[in-house]
Amino acid sequence: MLTPANEIARTRFQAEELYGMLQKCEHALDSVSSKLDAEFDTRYANTGLNPLVLSKRIKQLSTHIPALKADCQALIQNKQSLIDAAKQSLLSNRAQLLDMSGRLGVAQDAGDDAEMLSDFGDALAEWDKQAATQGREVAGPPSYMSREELNRALAGSMLLNMT
Repeated sequence: MLTPANEIARTRFQAEELYGMLQKCEHALDSVSSKLDAEFDTRYANTGLNPLVLSKRIKQLSTHIPALKADCQALIQNKQSLIDAAKQSLLSNRAQLLDMSGRLGVAQDAGDDAEMLSDFGDALAEWDKQAATQGREVAGPPSYMSREELNRALAGSMLLNMT
């Protein structure tokens, strides 16, 4: 029959054995990983397209894309908040202008607030159109990269990630 002290010692011994085996496995996996890295580097050195590097970059991009999407959504929400605040400010300023004009006895055409908001909407649409046009000018027409260009871009992105 096992005493509690013997059972604790036995459990500790088994845990140490397990830890030792896990360390051996870690070293074996590190060795396999370094051998694979070396093999990929030698096999794909002439082509410049290392599938291992590409897969790592794709994994990095897949983690960055959701963050960029969230940032874009936040930017769109902030833009909409800004537009709403500008509309509210325009209406408030117009009401104050009409009130002050009435107090001073200056004839002011009350006009149609809907027309003013329509003009504001037209200005926003023109702004969006100009922003889209400028974005296309910066991006340029879609084109495919040659293998050398792709390699240079990949090398440049790896250098940026290292810093």
